[in-house]
Amino acid sequence: MSEINVRAGFWRRWFSTLLDIVLVWLPFQMLVAVLFASTSGHVQISSGLVFKTCAPVQHLPADLAPPPPEGSNFARECRFSLFGAETARRLLVGRVVKEGGVTKSFSQSYSLDRDGGLVDPVSLDWPVAAIFLVYLVALKSRSGQSLGDRALRIALLDTSPGAGLAVPARKILMRYLAMATGLIPVILTTAYGIARYGSLAKAAAADEALILTVGEGLLVLIWAVVNIVLIVTRRDPIYDRLAGTTVERI
Repeated sequence: MSEINVRAGFWRRWFSTLLDIVLVWLPFQMLVAVLFASTSGHVQISSGLVFKTCAPVQHLPADLAPPPPEGSNFARECRFSLFGAETARRLLVGRVVKEGGVTKSFSQSYSLDRDGGLVDPVSLDWPVAAIFLVYLVALKSRSGQSLGDRALRIALLDTSPGAGLAVPARKILMRYLAMATGLIPVILTTAYGIARYGSLAKAAAADEALILTVGEGLLVLIWAVVNIVLIVTRRDPIYDRLAGTTVERI
């Protein structure tokens, strides 16, 4: 290493992750762009490097299932595209409540086909996310570097005494699980809403659910800000400390 014990900064980490997303997600998105057109929207992907545009909808399809949140006061049709080629389409129906300077909202999402009709498509969002995780674990467990890391000259290291360049796969998985710690409030409040009201759509009609949405968003924001500040100040973020790893410049 040319520089010893120099933590990787925010921008090196960010551009490394962006490059990895391009390398893994882009080929699948290009494939889905072709399949969306050829199957009339029966194959879709809405994650990754997509451009999203939304427009208000005046008339809703009949028999939406599950039903929209009670008291819904807005509806939008959103299109996801890659370089102008559509990869997914969604109808969002929900409720917005303004209290003072705070806006609270919840919506139910429905997939639409190429012509705007309701459809139950094959979604590649989760499969591609799983492939992305396998890609990261496979490469980082061998040398501590993904292709993005190599380009930005950073590496994931095991902080255990005497550890080599390879990072155990269990530590890498633990690291990504620790990153998701900030989503625990979302998971808990979602479970609470389903348990109390029977479904998310019914929970969305309750003012209590809107309050919980704002609260969980604040907790997630705090988690993100704390970790970003630690990275910017060249210290290990909380999730690296929990996993026993660190990211350094090489």
